[in-house]
Parts: sequence; structure tokens; C-alpha cells
Amino acid sequence: MRIIAGQRRGLTLNSFDDDRIRPTKDMVKESIFNSLANLLDITTCSVCDLFAGTGSLGIEALSRGAAAATFVENDGSAIQLICDNLTKARLSDHAQVIQTDAVAWLQQRAEKSFDLILADPPYAMRLGNFIIENSVANGYLKGAGILVIESAPDETMVVPEHVRNLILYKEKKWGESFIRIFRFR
Repeated sequence: MRIIAGQRRGLTLNSFDDDRIRPTKDMVKESIFNSLANLLDITTCSVCDLFAGTGSLGIEALSRGAAAATFVENDGSAIQLICDNLTKARLSDHAQVIQTDAVAWLQQRAEKSFDLILADPPYAMRLGNFIIENSVANGYLKGAGILVIESAPDETMVVPEHVRNLILYKEKKWGESFIRIFRFR
């Protein structure tokens, strides 16, 4: 697992020898950020890496110049790994790491909102619709924000009618991963 582009391009990040945490593959990460390049200026973004795991998505955003990144993860060993990877990449000054259950966190009213939310929940939990609903309803996603959700290929996601103006912009399957990018009209 490495940083694909930006200031820290090529840096290898630490990972787990644990099947419970599945980092986003480099080719998937590269495709996500290539798609985002057409939608936003990453250098002005506040980013949330939700269900952060190793932190690779948020660290990629920081390497590409994101203004700030918040990492939300519940597992203590993953939190330590995120902190270690941020230190290794010399990006800690632009990061906030929150150890909490991401589901419970999303159910609360947001203290701050984000330009870009990158969500990679455990596939078996099938949280895509929950993430869409709560990211918007509780103010985590800014009005012109982008939401990226990685899921199992067979998970169905639907934007609820009351979540006005949020649309599915792009979706793509890579092996066992399915990426959906949502944006506001």
C-alpha cells in the first residue's frame, strides 16, 4: 500500500496482517482520485476518511494537497496505525484522528462539515444507504460536497427522495470493490 500521487508520492504506508481491515487497493484509490479531479479542487478541501482503517484514503488526499483531513475509526490498533502513517508521511499537522464508532458518529449532528467524505465501511455491514442519509441529514457533507462510498459489488444504494439534489455521479467495479461517487446537482 503506497501513496499514489502528490507530495509524498511513492511512500509505502504501514498496513495490517489482519483480515478484519481491508485497505483500499492502490488501483482503486488511483481511480477514485482521478475521478475526483474532474469534480473538485482537492487543495481547498476538508476531507473525512470514514471507517478509516489504515488511513490510506485520507493520507492520499493530504498528499495531493487537501487542506485538512479527519480520520474516523473505532479500532485502537487501526488508530495507532493511522497515527504512525501520518507521522511517516509527515502529514500529522493537517490531520485530526477521532477514535469512535463511525455509525454512532454519523448519527449525531455534525460539529463540522466536509467537502469530501471517503467512506470504506466493512462490506458485510451494508452501510451505504445509512452513510448517504446521515452524511447529508446531519450536516457532515457540505452543500457542494462529494461523497465516495466503497462497498461490495452487490450492495444496492439509493439516494432517498428527501435528500434533494444529491445524485449518483459515477460508479465502477474493481474485483471485490464497488465505488460510487455522489455529488450535488
